[in-house]
Amino acid sequence: MLDVEGRIASWNPGAQALNGYTPSEAIGRPFSMLYPADREQQPEKHLAVAARRGWYEEECWHLRKDGKRYRGDDVVSAIRDESGQLRGYSVVTRDATERIELRQQTERSRDHYFALFSDFPNLVWRSDTGGVCDYLNQAWLDYTGRPRERELGSGWLDGMHADDRRRWQETFTDAFATRRPFEIEFRLRAANGEYGSMICVGRPYHDLQGNFCGYLCSCYDNTARRAMETALKESEQRYEGMTANVPGMVFQLVRDASGRLSFAYVNRGSQTLTGQPQQALLNNADAFFSLLAESERSHVMATLETSAAQLTNWNWSGRLRPLHDSAEKWVSIRAQPRRADHGTLWDGLVFDDTQSRLARLEIERSREELRSLSRHLQLVREEEKARIAREVHDELGSTLTALRMDLDWLGEQLPPGAAPLRQKRGAMVKLVEAAVAATRKIVTDLRPSILDDLGLAAALRWQASEHEKHTGMTIHIETPDPDVAIPREAALALFRIFQETLTNIARHAKATTVAVELEESDEAYKLQIRDNGVGITEDDIGKPSSHGIRGMRERAQQLGGNLSVSGRPARGTTLVVSIPKPASPRIAPAQQPSAPRDPARL
Repeated sequence: MLDVEGRIASWNPGAQALNGYTPSEAIGRPFSMLYPADREQQPEKHLAVAARRGWYEEECWHLRKDGKRYRGDDVVSAIRDESGQLRGYSVVTRDATERIELRQQTERSRDHYFALFSDFPNLVWRSDTGGVCDYLNQAWLDYTGRPRERELGSGWLDGMHADDRRRWQETFTDAFATRRPFEIEFRLRAANGEYGSMICVGRPYHDLQGNFCGYLCSCYDNTARRAMETALKESEQRYEGMTANVPGMVFQLVRDASGRLSFAYVNRGSQTLTGQPQQALLNNADAFFSLLAESERSHVMATLETSAAQLTNWNWSGRLRPLHDSAEKWVSIRAQPRRADHGTLWDGLVFDDTQSRLARLEIERSREELRSLSRHLQLVREEEKARIAREVHDELGSTLTALRMDLDWLGEQLPPGAAPLRQKRGAMVKLVEAAVAATRKIVTDLRPSILDDLGLAAALRWQASEHEKHTGMTIHIETPDPDVAIPREAALALFRIFQETLTNIARHAKATTVAVELEESDEAYKLQIRDNGVGITEDDIGKPSSHGIRGMRERAQQLGGNLSVSGRPARGTTLVVSIPKPASPRIAPAQQPSAPRDPARL
């Protein structure tokens, strides 16, 4: 208790324990001795306030007898008698040191975490116990570009997109009522006026006594992700729009580590090709593979396995019977593989190849008819050459033989002194011999009898020797020993190709040496011709005017064979022709004669 002058009038044990003064040391002394001398406002002024108002309350520093300070709560009340006359003051002091230190620690911790939130890159928002915003970190202010005072309270809601506010209010109100966490995405206006997508995660927070204090919310910018999702969705829509018009099945096939196949994607157009709904193919890849011809499934799986093992393109063509359709289709698969996280993935296309296949079959049939016709014309031409050769041999040969016999008889009848007549007869004999030689050449060019009499090997050697006489080049011939019996038509084709090749070498190659090799295998007859000339180029082979090569290739193809020509500059040219052996003998061997003997043998 204090008197009206502010001196201590009574001192209880609690005051002694708190301040260290005994009653005799305290009573009668001014109560200002209980406060530090450096305080800003003197304690006596508090008494004047208490006398005027009836009470005064303050938290301040106190000074013990030992000189130590402590924080205390002072409540000063004025004491008046029944007439209202001031009689003194009652002072109640409570030690608040621990409470104040705890509060300061709490404030320091709060300031520490607020400092962390200020530097936190995510946007942080806090509400009080009433759900009203009372804190925003610097990242939030930087993003919105608005001052803190305009954002506090409900001001921050002005930056939320109008279409999202109702959903936010419903979500936050429901979570706030039940004190549970929440998560919501909304659009928030940035400083540049554009709206960004924010994902807000809110959690209730409590004080040290477990009392609910409000919500602490962290918002992270989801704008870039939303933009990517939108771009991806637009890309998927464009892709789906394009693939929907593709006349076939666009797919993405996955094979996992266990070898199981599944479609990760098929376009809507797949149903037109397969008859299967799009979802049925996505649910089960066998819904597609079961439509393939049963005899071809093992082959398609083998090609798929090879593609996965070597990462090469998956190419397959075969038959497919659409669901609920009795007519088969020809389809082709074209896909490119790549390694995925858990297996192999193919991006590809299955397209209806029926019309193209029918067109190719028709082209092949037409080509086969043309080959058959060409072969027939070639055969007719060779037979006509043989017939002409026979007639020239029989008619002209016999006539020249008879003329020579008459000239010999005439020479025997001339008198010894008829020199001019003998000279004339000699000139006539020479003319007849020249006519015989010309006849022999014509008959040989039309149809060399040696090919029919002695076979292809002998004919090649004879033709080579004749060519050497006229060109001076050296020709080496290698043939099987003993000679093989080659069917007449194949032997004739190989011989004509040999003749044409020697002609081309003489005209274009500038070669000095030619190597010829005739071989026989279990499947075919092969003729290889190499020269040491200038070498043919790919441009020369592909020239439209290369009728010689084209004619030789056509001869080989008429018999089911093939012909290839290759060359290197200054390294010569190589021609290889291969004609398969017939499955069963249909043509008489070349040894059976079909042309007359050479007129020189007459």
